[in-house]
Amino acid sequence: MLEGVLTDGDVRRCILKGHDLNVPVEEVMNPSPRTALISTPSNEILHVMRKSNYHQMPLLDASGKLAGLVTLDELIGATDR
Repeated sequence: MLEGVLTDGDVRRCILKGHDLNVPVEEVMNPSPRTALISTPSNEILHVMRKSNYHQMPLLDASGKLAGLVTLDELIGATDR
C-alpha cells in the first residue's frame, strides 16, 4: 500500500522551517496523496490533474499498491510514456 509521497517541495519546506534533513520521512511526506487506479481512463486523470494543478500522479493497482506514475507531460503528449 502507498504510504505517502515526498516531493522536492516537501523537502524545501522542511529546510525552510529549519528542520534537519535527518528528520523521518513520515514527518515531511504527504500521507494522503491524490492517486488514481491504473485502470482509470487517461482523460479522467488529466482532468483531475489540470483541476488540481498536479504534474504527477501515482497510479495504484486494485489492492492499493503502487503500479506506476503518470505525468502531465505524458498525458498531453509532450513526452512518450
